[in-house]
Amino acid sequence: MGRVAPAWNSPGVGGSAYLSCIFLTMNTTEIQPKIFEVDQIVTAGINGHPRFFRVVRLTAKTAWFQELIGQLVEHDGYGQAGYKLPTTTTRGEVFNKRIKTFENGNQYCFQKYEGFYTPWNGKACRYDSYD
Repeated sequence: MGRVAPAWNSPGVGGSAYLSCIFLTMNTTEIQPKIFEVDQIVTAGINGHPRFFRVVRLTAKTAWFQELIGQLVEHDGYGQAGYKLPTTTTRGEVFNKRIKTFENGNQYCFQKYEGFYTPWNGKACRYDSYD
């Protein structure tokens, strides 16, 4: 939504279709901030280990999450690398995190060693457990 792909055989910016893609993507980004909503799926994780959560409750300053089990939908044949999507199966207890806001209005929560909790974009997340 809001992004325009260049024609790959066109000269583009400075004669480069790659630069055209970057230029058009940077200049047509979404203006609407991404904020938490109840029943929204959120993703977090670092170093190629995505985790999924569902927002189960919200207040102005706090979000409550419950983890959703992720499922590999595409992998390398050994299950060590691929792409994950969330399932509807929950795991663990409901927990809360303080909501913070980036300068652009996007909301997030942060947990050391897990990274940023941000609204999921609906796309499969890259998974990689190689050393």
